[in-house]
Amino acid sequence: MSHCFYFVFTQPKAGQDEEFNTWYSNRHIYDLVAIPGIAAAQRYQLLDAVTAEKTPDYLAIYEFSDVDLAIAGIAERRGTDRMPSTEAINRDLSKGVVFRPLWTINGDWRFGAGRLDLFKLGASGDFAPSPAPGVLLVNDKQSRPGPPVFDLAYFNRDQKNPAAGPSGVVSSLNVLMSPITERVAASA
Repeated sequence: MSHCFYFVFTQPKAGQDEEFNTWYSNRHIYDLVAIPGIAAAQRYQLLDAVTAEKTPDYLAIYEFSDVDLAIAGIAERRGTDRMPSTEAINRDLSKGVVFRPLWTINGDWRFGAGRLDLFKLGASGDFAPSPAPGVLLVNDKQSRPGPPVFDLAYFNRDQKNPAAGPSGVVSSLNVLMSPITERVAASA
């Protein structure tokens, strides 16, 4: 079992929030959890971004039970009747990154409300993150070609204390996240 988390940052087009959120929460996450290798999904609203860049308003976290199977299924279904898109999404601000946890996931561990700190490292990035719960490292396999937008993530239920960034950080995103859907598990 190759347990990974796929973070998908999204933003609706201006004035299309209702259409976007209806599609995402009532259709899209169910289309994805129907893909073999995806165990569950949950959506979050991102709040209080501390960054100079435009930050998407939403994050979906998909739990991959098998990263190869999940990525192949996403590629196969993207844009088809089995996983249609919406015109309400701002594709310029959509970003996805597959992360692997650096700790052993126990059966009841879940993301929830908390602080998410993400880092993109430069070529000289020197880090040795600890294997504590909530620490994630970019996975070697991604759902889209090209370098991932982030290399390291820290999730912490303590919303006040940001993670100490590693040396060599070229950009970061620090947000509070609040669940907007319940966790949706794949059907057995």
